[in-house]
Amino acid sequence: MAKCPVCEKKYKKENAIVLEAGQKRNTVHFTCEVCQMASLVFVSQSQAGTVGVGILTDLAKSEVKNVFQKEAISADQVLNVHNFFRNYKFIA
Repeated sequence: MAKCPVCEKKYKKENAIVLEAGQKRNTVHFTCEVCQMASLVFVSQSQAGTVGVGILTDLAKSEVKNVFQKEAISADQVLNVHNFFRNYKFIA
């Protein structure tokens, strides 16, 4: 089992939420029982071997599944927001 990157305590299985499970790619959300920091861990398998990458997140157990399963933001949506703020007249 992996350990917390902040306090280095081992994660417990009961504090893990599997977000994606496949033959070549897995994504798991962990919450550290000791320091309460949350991490997203991505594990991929290829011909070269197994690679794992973890990042700290502010997503709690209660919200991670909802956020993770949503459709990704498109480049057009980003451009629309950018154009909106570029043309927005701020009132001082």
